[in-house]
Amino acid sequence: MKLFQYGLLIAMFIFPLVATTQTKGPYEVREKQNQLTEQGLKTGFWKERKGEFTKMGHYVNGIKDGTWETYLSNNQILRIETYDKGKRNGITLQFDRKGKISNVEHYKNNKMDGLVYIYNPQSTRLLNEQHYNNGMLTGLFRKYYDNGKIQEESFYLDDQKHGPSKWFNRDGRLIAIYIYDHGLFEGNQRTFYDNDTAATVTMYVNNKLEGGFQEYYRNGKLKHAGKYVNGKKEGRWIEYDETGKEINATRYKDGIAK
Repeated sequence: MKLFQYGLLIAMFIFPLVATTQTKGPYEVREKQNQLTEQGLKTGFWKERKGEFTKMGHYVNGIKDGTWETYLSNNQILRIETYDKGKRNGITLQFDRKGKISNVEHYKNNKMDGLVYIYNPQSTRLLNEQHYNNGMLTGLFRKYYDNGKIQEESFYLDDQKHGPSKWFNRDGRLIAIYIYDHGLFEGNQRTFYDNDTAATVTMYVNNKLEGGFQEYYRNGKLKHAGKYVNGKKEGRWIEYDETGKEINATRYKDGIAK
């Protein structure tokens, strides 16, 4: 519901602004443009062309201020940005070359800060929902399938995964839970079959396999069991058939079978 409500607010901002820019276009003279102050600083409305891009907006004493728009040579809107005293602040909207919304970004003092939405321009479905703090991924991150179901739900701290990371299949069933500590695997890591039974259970310490390892059949019976020491197989490893009967055993030392 929160996402829906926020989407409505974004829509209220986007549609009037896009409609205005598309009506006026980058080539309509709206006021005197490309003026300089007595000190040689850009002032007022400016239209700047570079290659296939045309940017237009206002300067105050040589510094960008207010809304700036970027167009392609075919008059198609590409980007709408908001500046405050030369720095991006507030919402930035990005569009694909067909004019469909692709990104909704929030900036504070020229760095991403707050919610960022990334869309699939072909379907207009949400692809990514992510949070930034001072230019770095921080907090909840969600990635979506093209059917709208969540593919990944993770947490970030200073641009690194930190905490639980859940992965789902296209039907919405949980298929993996990974635990991160500042970008490294730490603790219990689990994967699941699409019937909700465990597939593997592993333990990591400082991004290395450490401790017990279990792999299961879809029927829930144990398939492989053993342990790791410092990322290498160690001791007795056992293989079972689907009825639970032991069918093979191998001893390891420093990851080498004996």
